[in-house]
Amino acid sequence: MVKSSPRMTLAQGSDRRFINELKKEPITSASLSTPRKVGLPRIGRRSVRSLIFLIAVVLIASPVLTPRGWARSPGGYPGTVEAKVRYVYRAQQLVVLDDGTLLRATRPGQLEPLHEGDMVRVLFVSTAGQKLIERIETLPR
Repeated sequence: MVKSSPRMTLAQGSDRRFINELKKEPITSASLSTPRKVGLPRIGRRSVRSLIFLIAVVLIASPVLTPRGWARSPGGYPGTVEAKVRYVYRAQQLVVLDDGTLLRATRPGQLEPLHEGDMVRVLFVSTAGQKLIERIETLPR
């Protein structure tokens, strides 16, 4: 008889079940010729149909339930800001506004007319965590 121990491995556990089955049913030529059930139990046709239906419903409903932010084009979100220029970093093509907004120039000549302290109106596009300048204009003081 196999004794159970708290540290029984999976192989020992399956051996134990096999031995217990042998004790219940004697081995005959008929039992050797019939195949044993191995693996996961089969599921009925109704279960498979309901599973396929559920997957189809999820696939059809997912574009409807997707938030608008995920469905946005890679062009990004447009925005406008009016503020005073705090710093202009021409070498890095960056502008920092008084409210802390960090803007990146998309063309080399965009930052030429800017000076610290100027009031500006900036049209930008927010893409991948960066705000890219589309148009920048200096406002009168």
